[in-house]
Amino acid sequence: MELKNWAWVCLNQNPYAAPETLHFGLQGEVYGHSTRPNGQPITTSPVVGLGDVPDSVRTKSGSIYVLGEPNAVYEAKFPGGKERLLKSISSRK
Repeated sequence: MELKNWAWVCLNQNPYAAPETLHFGLQGEVYGHSTRPNGQPITTSPVVGLGDVPDSVRTKSGSIYVLGEPNAVYEAKFPGGKERLLKSISSRK
């Protein structure tokens, strides 16, 4: 599956959550999903690692998303967002 027009988001509802309990995922438009139409907005489950193909991430549910272009507003705030995100995930252990 591919995720386009995406942004990295905190999934916690509680603004007073302890740092070790924070979960992050992606919001974007999914393409190539087996049950959702192309371009449908989704929020992924928490991202837990890199995927097994280039420029991809793996979520807690086991889904692999290839990252397309990030959301323009997100990219303007965080230039090089895709590369920064992938580097950050690869450095987590």
